[in-house]
Amino acid sequence: MRRPRPIPLISITVIVVALTVAVVVSVRRNRTRVLSDTISEPAPEEGPRQHRLLPNVEGATMVVPDRPHSAHEMRGRGHLEGIGRRREFKVNTNSLGLRGPEVAVPATGYRIMCTGDSVTFGWGVEYEDSWPAQLSRELGVDTVNAAWPGAQPDRMCRYASEQARPLDVDLVLLCWGPFSGGEPLQAVIKQVRETAAAIAPIPLGWVIPPPGTFDPLGVHNAREVYPRLAELIPDIPVFDVTPAFRAALPLPGVVGEMDGDLQRMIKLPEGTVLVEAVGAPNSIAPEIVAKFEADPTLKEPLFFDEGHPDAEGFTLFASEVAGWVRSQGWVE
Repeated sequence: MRRPRPIPLISITVIVVALTVAVVVSVRRNRTRVLSDTISEPAPEEGPRQHRLLPNVEGATMVVPDRPHSAHEMRGRGHLEGIGRRREFKVNTNSLGLRGPEVAVPATGYRIMCTGDSVTFGWGVEYEDSWPAQLSRELGVDTVNAAWPGAQPDRMCRYASEQARPLDVDLVLLCWGPFSGGEPLQAVIKQVRETAAAIAPIPLGWVIPPPGTFDPLGVHNAREVYPRLAELIPDIPVFDVTPAFRAALPLPGVVGEMDGDLQRMIKLPEGTVLVEAVGAPNSIAPEIVAKFEADPTLKEPLFFDEGHPDAEGFTLFASEVAGWVRSQGWVE
């Protein structure tokens, strides 16, 4: 019997290199095709482009940008492929299709419904770091996270009106910041008033979430719109969390400075201007986006992108809301 001929060393090297290249290509393909798990389904009855969370989701992985970004970066199926800075977080939903644990009825103690959009949902952080979960621990009460990413006030108000009593809620906190392109402010005020009347005697409070300093439209609203809300709707308690976030600065990191169309990236605590550029209306300047992408150490304190607090930011958020809730006499 003839003995098998040994494979030349060069052939072995070629095979190893080929396998290595195949693995690297596969890994790179997988990296560029990272997609979030499905946690929702279309809900056209809730409004244009609205979704509802799927019930009983367990350990779904969400992948999102870990820096400020413009709206155009998030369009298209492969939007994350052009974003190197990403973060992951897990999402679980209960049988009601809400983020968080099951909601027992009747409640065993004081219960607060926190309804809103992605900020209240806790976009970008684990459930335990969301502000409703931290508020629960801060006040020693139960909270229901009735929030959906991208939700508009009509949906929040409708849900609160329909579910506050069935879920045995003692207080409703509606969290939403007025912005252009959403519903006109006067229409929202009307909806909030109608909701307060529908759920009475359950009290309702309106919480205004803080915009990041790299959100041009949010910065404008914080300057021009939010300070007037208490006057526009004096019959509903309104609490703006933005001043507390601004008072927490300066912390090490970078912040945005908006001067008309001119935008600057400022390094703290030195106050050094790292980038100065002109941005399109209501959009972060591409030069600032590029600077964030090029240097992963750059970060705005208390935020991970232009509109969502990080875990530390949500700790401040929950602490401020807890103090306000106590000041209203809703919780001792």
